[in-house]
Amino acid sequence: MNAIPKSAIKFLELQTVSLSSIGLKEPASSKENASKLDVAKPKGFKSFFKARAVSQAKRVQAINDTRRRTYPLNIVSWLRFGVSGADSRLASLCLNYTDSKGSYVVIVDEQAVANATSAMMSGSITLETRGPLTELKVVCAGLRENDRCYIEDMNINIESRQQKIA
Repeated sequence: MNAIPKSAIKFLELQTVSLSSIGLKEPASSKENASKLDVAKPKGFKSFFKARAVSQAKRVQAINDTRRRTYPLNIVSWLRFGVSGADSRLASLCLNYTDSKGSYVVIVDEQAVANATSAMMSGSITLETRGPLTELKVVCAGLRENDRCYIEDMNINIESRQQKIA
């Protein structure tokens, strides 16, 4: 998978995907993380400082989580295009995702489209992130300023990892 930094590509945002709809845990805000981690109750004067240091370390670890994660996704989408002019152009269905290191775009499928056409674009990709996936959007690239693109139907699933039978 070749992830492109978000700033390097111009795209049209189509839809924000709820992470819980595809079976992933929604990211908690840093305040929620801090309140969950501060459950240690001190029992004495010395333990007050010890518990405080441990909860502070856990809070920093939760916020700065940069472990590698992989998300195998299967995307299928019907798109309707309104392209300005008579010529056709190459449109790309992409996923824009955000992790702890930044925001990136991954191309799922490309297809030549003309005005008033519908196209099914699909693909299986593996997102490789640093830290948890915090945001996922479906975007379309390769369009000009006056072009339009609409999602007619879309389905995103996490692929199950089944053993291959030879």
